[in-house]
Amino acid sequence: MSSPIAGVGGLNAVLFGAYGFATRSLSDSNVAAGKPRQLTISQVALAGSFAGIVNTIICSPVEMLKTQLQIQYNNPNEPAKYKGPMDLARHIMKTDGASGLARGIVSCTWRESIANGAFYGTFEFAKRFFARREGVDPSKLQAHWLVLSGSLAGIGYWTSSYPLDVIKSRIQSDPFGGAPRKYVGVVQTAKLIIAEEGAAALFKGYATCIARTIPAAGATFLAYEMTMRALNS
Repeated sequence: MSSPIAGVGGLNAVLFGAYGFATRSLSDSNVAAGKPRQLTISQVALAGSFAGIVNTIICSPVEMLKTQLQIQYNNPNEPAKYKGPMDLARHIMKTDGASGLARGIVSCTWRESIANGAFYGTFEFAKRFFARREGVDPSKLQAHWLVLSGSLAGIGYWTSSYPLDVIKSRIQSDPFGGAPRKYVGVVQTAKLIIAEEGAAALFKGYATCIARTIPAAGATFLAYEMTMRALNS
């Protein structure tokens, strides 16, 4: 599982880097148009969606490899088929070509664009709300408010996109090498899941995911904000 684990740092670097680029570009556009430099919440969400789309380039193949490596352990009576992510990637390239590594990229792009728009938009909205409540500039907001804002952003991320994540995982879990595929597209997969398991299946595991993301997203945004403050001081 070394590739998915190692990919986390790369994913965050690409995501926040693309977000920073988008926010700077939008701020410059505001100034050029004679508007305030500070972005509106909708502009922040737009920057987040852009970052999510860029992030898909790395996110989609990393998550596909992770999914395939996990499902090989579903049957404890059968030995693992792949030794690791690189072995799996070589197998996919051999049997399905580069398109195999891109399986699920459409559903992943939809998830990442929607989720990260909600992620960054929710964080900025919450941060500004708490700053007004405390009577301080958002750049001076205390750490515990940043953590709370980040936690709310994490909830926004998954609430807005969880069904798409379920769909993406089903698409990426289908076998390779010419084997028959059950899930072949976003709409078809959604309809099939609802028909066979009910609409509730699109939210299976949601509560556990939210419980995990609250501390993780809070810590992520606290680290991001403190780092940006240090760099700008």
